[in-house]
Amino acid sequence: MSLRLELGEALKPLGDIAAPKQMGSFLHAPQALASRSELQQWRSARPHQVPQVLAAKSIAAVEVQDISSTTCTEHDLACMRKFFSDMDAPVVELRARGDVAPTPAGQRIGVVFAGRQAPGCHDLLCGLVDVLRTSPGSKVFGFVGGTHGLFDRQAVELTPELCQAYSGAGGLELLGRTVDRLKSDEELESARLACEDLGLTGLVLGGARTGTDAAYLAEHCKRRGSKVAVVSVPCGIEGNMVNEFVEASIGFDSASKAVAQLVGNTEIDGSSARKYYCFLRLMDGASSGGRVSSSHLALEVALQTK
Repeated sequence: MSLRLELGEALKPLGDIAAPKQMGSFLHAPQALASRSELQQWRSARPHQVPQVLAAKSIAAVEVQDISSTTCTEHDLACMRKFFSDMDAPVVELRARGDVAPTPAGQRIGVVFAGRQAPGCHDLLCGLVDVLRTSPGSKVFGFVGGTHGLFDRQAVELTPELCQAYSGAGGLELLGRTVDRLKSDEELESARLACEDLGLTGLVLGGARTGTDAAYLAEHCKRRGSKVAVVSVPCGIEGNMVNEFVEASIGFDSASKAVAQLVGNTEIDGSSARKYYCFLRLMDGASSGGRVSSSHLALEVALQTK
């Protein structure tokens, strides 16, 4: 683009941006695809690489199967049973369906971002909206302003047209987020009441450091007899939530590659000058709030650079 400008080519005019709407303490200002830059429009048009079982982006093409029982050490079980009533739920797996099955209809799914932001959360919204299109009468709602928006019922319907402009885009500017977490019983109850008032059948909780919050909210809803299904999405640049079921958290790959580029450039500069050393301290963003560093990001950056 810089070369084209140097050659005298004029920039294409961008589309109009809608006036922002005040929603609580947040401004909701969604952008249309035409108002994005050429680079952003090109990025939004790129096809996503997804597992074969999800390639059709159809609920009818996927079935959920129980594959094994949940296993945990006795020491951890004794501790977790103090907070959670059900520790025996099976591990499930998504598989391609060979036959045609009825698709659940009339689903109302809410999405709220809390904790820290991570690259890839906008693609999470786009994928959820694309898949729910195959469910008759189903809708996806996003809460503007994180947990504050959830408590105040500040929800907007997410449509394919709205999400298209944010496909492949970083940040959480479409819905915003808060650093607040669901801790107290009053906050958990406020979240449950908001879900029931809006008639939600499911709530997706995304953002770094929110896995524990989702577990507590799910337990709270169960004890109150609520039918809302709470889903936690593993997000975070630090890559802490890694096990045999989670290959990588959302945002870890993008963050490690971006940081590795900076580290690699610094290494090249140092090896070229040959008169000084550079010591780089990488941000960690660990769930412990900096008290315990996980070093997953530092290790991945080291493996990607010289």
